[in-house]
Amino acid sequence: MKRDELLQLQQQLCAEAYTLMERKNHDYAGAGTDNPLANFEVVEALGITDTARGILTRMADKFMRMTNFTVSGKFEVQSESAADTTRDLINYAVIWYAFMKKSGRV
Repeated sequence: MKRDELLQLQQQLCAEAYTLMERKNHDYAGAGTDNPLANFEVVEALGITDTARGILTRMADKFMRMTNFTVSGKFEVQSESAADTTRDLINYAVIWYAFMKKSGRV
């Protein structure tokens, strides 16, 4: 892969991740809410963990999926691809950063 191909791939995946975040945030956080992180912050209200760790846990799930694919060469859930997992991880990284920014940590 050449540099320009890598940059085009990054642009494509991030554009797709953006569209996916728009749709999923509507479904998970609700269209009428002023808090797009509400579904992530609920872990604190439930006494499970703090929000940042909750987001990191979801990222860890994606890392495990990537690790298992790297080792086995296949996904058992055929409806989700390597690109899907990558877009999810991009979005979780943005969500983590948004939460950290909202809480004044960055």
